[in-house]
Amino acid sequence: HETSSGPAAENVIFLSADAFGVLPPVSVLTPEPVTYTAPESFRYYVNADGAVINRYEGTDLEIYVPPEIDGYKVAEYDAWEFDIERFERQQQESIETGEDADFGGIGVYCFPTDDIHWSISKVAFSKGFKEVGDFAFTECRSLKTVILPEGTERIGIMGFNMCDSLEDLHLPDSIREIGDYAFNSAVISGELALPASLAEISPMTFRRASVGSVTIPDGVTAIGEYAFDGCTLTAENASLVIPDSVTDIRKGAFRYCQSLCSVTLSKNLTAIKEGVFEGCGSLTEVSVPDGVEVIEERAFAYCASLKRVTIPDSVTEIRSAAFEGCIALKSISVPAGCRIAEDAFGLEPVYIEYR
Repeated sequence: HETSSGPAAENVIFLSADAFGVLPPVSVLTPEPVTYTAPESFRYYVNADGAVINRYEGTDLEIYVPPEIDGYKVAEYDAWEFDIERFERQQQESIETGEDADFGGIGVYCFPTDDIHWSISKVAFSKGFKEVGDFAFTECRSLKTVILPEGTERIGIMGFNMCDSLEDLHLPDSIREIGDYAFNSAVISGELALPASLAEISPMTFRRASVGSVTIPDGVTAIGEYAFDGCTLTAENASLVIPDSVTDIRKGAFRYCQSLCSVTLSKNLTAIKEGVFEGCGSLTEVSVPDGVEVIEERAFAYCASLKRVTIPDSVTEIRSAAFEGCIALKSISVPAGCRIAEDAFGLEPVYIEYR
């Protein structure tokens, strides 16, 4: 390892593993105009990609990362060797990047929370930013504002896991992938419009999250297993529209969304899969779209407020416990020849009309 200095240049391409895991109170990162932190403040080593910074030795509380050190492009941050003893007495407040920055991404565990209890409250990145890495902001529990620029393509696994103070979250339409558990147990107080470029909502993306409301864009084709499991929609009379582009809602996708009052289903589904709406205790009415052939196990189990279910002629099978625990459901009309499991309605007395 060596510490060295050199001229500042124009582009930082990547911030990797645990890049800012133990930083001093950072309030601005590469603002406009920018004066980069002196390269001699950083210790680094060189690999095939360029300089890998692994220690900050300066005293500045506002850090502007130089794109080059001694002619080597800054390729990564590898912050395992940052001075924890000094930094644990200090806290982060805000991190911003200016218009002249060109970041490739924020890497794995870039802003993890540990015993220091980070107080970072705002993250704003400029044009050129591409990726929020896996676990990047996990448990940043004071984080309120996140602004990602158009051109951002990915939010990694658990990227904002347990960020339970989010008030202003902008997800640009350029985002094509949001990883598993990305917003697990997060609290997002406002409306959340998912990006137009998103093709699939990953498993457990919003598991146990709290969101004002969610808009799923036309273009999404699949909603992953347990994607919204235990998610609370805080808007009054919370509703959800699943666009017709969706052809597959997977196991447990909306399980225990207990505040969900109404849902409009895609017309291009062929099955209501296992446990998809299980435990949605505020759901009062469901119209199963024509084209659905099977209502799988526990699909609507314990939807205690469910009073009306419309079953189209396309349904040929209702499986075990599909409507178990639906205590408000007293009757249902099904097509002639529909196979209904003996325990499809559990122990509840439901009048079944074959038409």
